[in-house]
Amino acid sequence: MSAEPLGVGVIGMSWVAGEHIKSYQLNPHTKVVALAGADANRVSSVAAAHSLASAKQYTRWQDLVDDPAVGIVSICSTNEAHVAQAVAAAKAGKHVLIEKPVSLDLDGFRQVEGAIAASGVKSQIGFELHWSPYFQSVH
Repeated sequence: MSAEPLGVGVIGMSWVAGEHIKSYQLNPHTKVVALAGADANRVSSVAAAHSLASAKQYTRWQDLVDDPAVGIVSICSTNEAHVAQAVAAAKAGKHVLIEKPVSLDLDGFRQVEGAIAASGVKSQIGFELHWSPYFQSVH
């Protein structure tokens, strides 16, 4: 593995984005280098809350995807945006972590699947509550 950490960009400034950021900050192989959200004040607030003064801040997710410092894109945005963001990130050669749901329909899922397969990037779906004791007991 390279000595240089992989640059991470987080799209969407919801509470789950904060959890992604914390995890990346604990990983010595990653560094959060960019944040994107529709509200500039919210992006700035999240950056400040996680001591990310050097992270680039975008109000257009497309700019984050185009950023050459970003090697991994964490998609924490609203559900209807996941397909477009994941496809764009994969086409740009970025590895992708997508919060559930990947898509709202099978066609969208197939678009994401095809873009990831064609680009050869790695992907992961975030099921943050999968191992929750509460959900384990429900099952």
